[in-house]
Amino acid sequence: MPPIVIESSASIIDPPYNKDKDFVYSDVWKEDKETYWEHIGVTSEGVKVDTNTKADGRFHSNWLNMLYPRLLLSRQLLRTDGAIFISIDDNEIHHLRKLCDEVFGEENKVGTIVWKNATDNNPSNIADEHEYVLVYCRDKTRLAAVWNTQLSDVKDALVKKGEELIAERTDLAGLQAAYTLWYRENKQFLWPLDRYKYIDKGGVYTGSQSVHNPGKEGYRYDVPLAKERIL
Repeated sequence: MPPIVIESSASIIDPPYNKDKDFVYSDVWKEDKETYWEHIGVTSEGVKVDTNTKADGRFHSNWLNMLYPRLLLSRQLLRTDGAIFISIDDNEIHHLRKLCDEVFGEENKVGTIVWKNATDNNPSNIADEHEYVLVYCRDKTRLAAVWNTQLSDVKDALVKKGEELIAERTDLAGLQAAYTLWYRENKQFLWPLDRYKYIDKGGVYTGSQSVHNPGKEGYRYDVPLAKERIL
């Protein structure tokens, strides 16, 4: 299992996703194996082995018993205004959410991030191309009301400057010249939006760009739009 990383105000945990692999633990169970096997009609002399196949009634129990004390510890190590981000896929997300509701409280659920991790030409009924990040906090009443990134600050600066210049200039050539001068003086502070080199009466925008499938130069498509605006 990857290590749990604890920061002063955030915890990041990437537990095993509980897929179709052997998954044996040394945790202490409330019910021993022999008793469990007896309940399901298999004796210790049978062919039953303690693996984590989906046919095993302990499939989810094994995983939850492993994760529960780790979540309790993570909560104790969080600051009162801290948050935890837990990466998971579709195998256990529903069970994990109930576990987090118990450990952190339903009222302290911040949200669920859904991210696309694959692009496959999968002929099956529904292609599984997404994973998730569950986000909980120690105390939502103490959580920062807004989480801003550097990208938000840069975007706000570009939009504000664009509005100022549009209000001052009536001709497009003068508008672009004034913006270009400001852009060159401030380009070092505009990453990752330093592609937004142009302006017209509609605002700041970037020139045409190729859009392609990420990784190994995937499919490329022509984009008919001449520019992309910052909303």
